[in-house]
Amino acid sequence: MVTNRELSWQLLRPFFITEIVQGLEPYVFSMVFPRNLANLGIFTLLLLAVWALIWGRVLGKIRPTLFAAGLVILVAFDLYSANAGANLTIAAEKYGVIPPNLQLLLEDKEKFRYFVSPVIYRRSHLELRTEFLDYAKTIFYMRNSLTANQGMIYRLSDVDGYESISTRLHNTFMQKIWSLNSLQGVRVFDILNVKYLLSNAPLPNRNLRLLRTDSEPYKIGQTYLYENKSCLQRYLFVPKAKVIANESVALDYVFSPRFNPKEEVILDRQPDKKSAWLFCSEVYYPGWRAFVNGREVPIYRANYLFRAVPVNDKAVDIRFIYDPISFKLGAIVTLLTIVGLAIAVKRR
Repeated sequence: MVTNRELSWQLLRPFFITEIVQGLEPYVFSMVFPRNLANLGIFTLLLLAVWALIWGRVLGKIRPTLFAAGLVILVAFDLYSANAGANLTIAAEKYGVIPPNLQLLLEDKEKFRYFVSPVIYRRSHLELRTEFLDYAKTIFYMRNSLTANQGMIYRLSDVDGYESISTRLHNTFMQKIWSLNSLQGVRVFDILNVKYLLSNAPLPNRNLRLLRTDSEPYKIGQTYLYENKSCLQRYLFVPKAKVIANESVALDYVFSPRFNPKEEVILDRQPDKKSAWLFCSEVYYPGWRAFVNGREVPIYRANYLFRAVPVNDKAVDIRFIYDPISFKLGAIVTLLTIVGLAIAVKRR
């Protein structure tokens, strides 16, 4: 007898037909780019369709009832195409079960990030038939492997991010981490504020303490949860700076055993004057402003990916404010659009 869940699986299966083969890792490696292209294509088609409806209505070629029906159809298509494969249900009592790896991280009240092995990350993105037949168990193991943004609802931070908001520098930095053959002498996890690492293989390193091991039955396989004993705080005072303007050279230096993040910060340009530095373990991005004791100071790109500001021994109040010009321009365009629409409606 076919259960409702098995029937749902058969109905949803076409949406996952290109990802359903377990072990198809070459596809998963490049899955992000095709998905973004597909999303861009769907968005473009929907935008053109909406504009066609609007202009057809303005020119009197489309009747009001047909215009309204067209909008409803487009909205329904947008919602269905984006979420048809994601609307699976789970009992509340099962959804609230916290697996052991996640529980261990939740017991730590410090500010930290965690890192998941790229092998585990890629395997977690493979869609399997068993996931849809026992979705509660799937959620349990996904959370235990700390993948697929499962830590977000618990306010846990990892070093990855949504592909739509990842920067070029962040992607290059992560690819450099994924290509490492050894962690000996590498301090990048320390400056990333990574306190916990989940790996698919043992990680021999004197700064890593093994906490738990698991063997998960679905697709993740054996996992090893480590604590990084040399993890640094997200904000760190550093006595001196070294300038390396070339990006690739700076990246190699940050990943080399010569780099000591407690003693020096690597800047992308020559500072205005000699000073101590506050290193900030957040991605360098346009639009941020920094103030030390109420006075604005420049933000330097530090350690290839992050931020640093000059400070002195009298620095007692340091603030970062996100104030991008793009937001202001967007607000102006929105306001002008609203005013224009109001004038057009009034004239009619």
